[in-house]
Amino acid sequence: MANTRNNAFPDPLTEHVSTHLRRYLQADQTVSVGLSGGRDSVALLHLLHSLQRSLRFSLSACHVNHQISQNAAIWQAFCVSLCEDLDIPLQIS
Repeated sequence: MANTRNNAFPDPLTEHVSTHLRRYLQADQTVSVGLSGGRDSVALLHLLHSLQRSLRFSLSACHVNHQISQNAAIWQAFCVSLCEDLDIPLQIS
C-alpha cells in the first residue's frame, strides 16, 4: 500500500484543485466562497482552507440569507459558527 504521509496532497481532489488554483492565483490574493451551509459549499470551504497556507492566499466566505426557508436562520448561524471556528472572515447579506 502506498504511503501518503509524505505527500502534500494525498487525495486526488485536493491535488486537482491545487493544480488549477496555482494557474490562476497570485500570492496574497483573496478567494471568496459562497457559503450556503450545505454539504457542497462546506466541503469546498474546508478544502480551500486546507490549501490556504501552501498556496499563500486569503480565504473569505459570503452567506446570503434570503429568508425564504424556515431554516434560514439556522443555516446562517451554522455558517457564522463554522467560519469563526476556522478563523475565516464571513460577510452576510
